[in-house]
Amino acid sequence: MIPVLIAAAAALGITYAARRLWALSSAVRLRGFERMNRGPLVMVPGESVGADCFKTLYRHPATRRRRQGAALSNLHFYWLWPSAGIHQENLEDGPGYDRVAAATRRLLAVPPARAHRTAARLTTEALERLDARRPTALRVRDLMTPVWAEFFYELVFREPCPAATRALIVANSDNVLGTIKHITPLDLRVRRRLVAVLSERLATGRPVPALPDALTTRQQALYLQGVFFGTGVAQMSEAVAHLCMNLATRPSLQHKITADADGRLLDAAIQESLRLFPLFGIAHRVTTADIEIPGLSIPRGTVLCFDYTAYQRQGFERPHDFLAERWLHQDPRTANHAPFGVTGNRPCPARGIAPGLIGAAVREILRCHTLDTAARHTRPLHNRGPCILTPRPATAAAAPSSRDGTGLLRLRMRVRDQADEMYYRIAQIVIGTRTVRRAERAGLCDRTFEDRERTST
Repeated sequence: MIPVLIAAAAALGITYAARRLWALSSAVRLRGFERMNRGPLVMVPGESVGADCFKTLYRHPATRRRRQGAALSNLHFYWLWPSAGIHQENLEDGPGYDRVAAATRRLLAVPPARAHRTAARLTTEALERLDARRPTALRVRDLMTPVWAEFFYELVFREPCPAATRALIVANSDNVLGTIKHITPLDLRVRRRLVAVLSERLATGRPVPALPDALTTRQQALYLQGVFFGTGVAQMSEAVAHLCMNLATRPSLQHKITADADGRLLDAAIQESLRLFPLFGIAHRVTTADIEIPGLSIPRGTVLCFDYTAYQRQGFERPHDFLAERWLHQDPRTANHAPFGVTGNRPCPARGIAPGLIGAAVREILRCHTLDTAARHTRPLHNRGPCILTPRPATAAAAPSSRDGTGLLRLRMRVRDQADEMYYRIAQIVIGTRTVRRAERAGLCDRTFEDRERTST
């Protein structure tokens, strides 16, 4: 009895400490952003700006500037270096952005059915490597990152991805996410090795006509490393992990989705997962002119931080609950819902293809397995989405499986998750502080735009 009480007290202590560290690390991160910006940030929505102004401000012509003029942008460039200067997200409007954006659209312009088949095939191949006789505890992001690495390589080069290149893409994507989350240091060796491999492939392999001719081979490799093998792989892996975590605590919803022939419920679950756990946390913009809208005046040069999480959790019935069925009747276009940005101000170029790809992957997971989890689910997803995948019986339409046989896996997962959460929060304070200081000293965004101004004069 006494050992049980001691274990319970220890678990409660760890949980309390983790929550305290959560609050502390979040405060340190925000203070780091304000320090980088050399002043306060205007949050949208926030104290002075309501959620009803989110889309109006986002699509306003004076908020199209992405990075130039905001000291905070030095941190964003640091996160994505060495591809930051050519990354589509960081380019300002102009010929350079137009060339890169056109290339992205050309590469993504594949028939949806073919893209879905490729995503399903690669997901199935990953699942076939699991033990088909017993439940497997894994991190969904780790399962899916190699899948999307192969998917985007095939998308770009129209050929299978070599194993060594796939490993580099996975390491690159993991480091990009870890650097952005402030839980791992920037590793330029991994990123530069991937750029070198991509440069060699572009120089010696079959041509990729979709890439801009105005870019050098190295610039093309940097573009691919940042946009497709960095952002693309990372965000698709996290999107699937978030959706699986949501479904893992809802076995009845899993059963309904597998029994839903037209796929509308899975599509609704994807929308709800993107609402509660948006892939974009905060996007900042720099105002290029004074903005006057009813009840609000914003001066030129203000740094606006569009908080997707806060925005998408307002204006809904039971806004903090996961209710997939709400999207069977509600139109996302008229709701506080902008998971891929806002039309009129450079929304995510993958907005048309991404939901279908997420659905194709998760459909394969649910076809073969039921999902369960004992881990905490947060938007940063530091734990990479721990789930227990239990092989389904021969009849896919069987009733939701029970948790029999997974009790020990759940206990281990819960204990490991609580310990990991403490580590991530401590790491975020230590590594985050160091990252902000290094980004501030490097001034990569400032230097990039200064160099462009010199070369253009």
